Amino acid sequence: MSWLSNPLAPIVLLQAALVAYVIVWPVFKRAFTALQFALIRATTQSVPDVEPGAKRPYRGAWRDAAAQAAGAPRQSADWGARADAHARASKPPFAADPRRKQFLQDLGLQDPAHLIEIKTAYREMAKTYHPDRFASALHTPADRAAAAEKMQKLNRAYDWLRANG
Repeated sequence: MSWLSNPLAPIVLLQAALVAYVIVWPVFKRAFTALQFALIRATTQSVPDVEPGAKRPYRGAWRDAAAQAAGAPRQSADWGARADAHARASKPPFAADPRRKQFLQDLGLQDPAHLIEIKTAYREMAKTYHPDRFASALHTPADRAAAAEKMQKLNRAYDWLRANG
């Protein structure tokens, strides 16, 4: 009698396939991914982008990315800090535009305000003054118009601060 003619054979085959799919396949997949990364690391390290013994260039700053996009040579790691110190010394922060102070007041903030604080304040105030919150019959048309005007003011302030912040 053949083992395939056994009535339990399909069940055993399905269980073996399930074990292979659930347990064996992820192990092979992880090993294959690790092998890929090892090959990538091996190939990229074999071609150095700077001379041996030289300081490796600073990566990840938007200034370096912008400089590289413009075709400028790579800068050293302390270049960003020096540029920030120079910018702070050369001009007072945000003193040039009086609209910034007014727009920050519209959002209930004071200078200095980070973009994350601006975004958080905008979202909180938008939840309060969004016209959809004043759509029910509980609110008068004057309340709806005031909320719409306030929301337009918030949108104007947020858009300007995001573009010029």
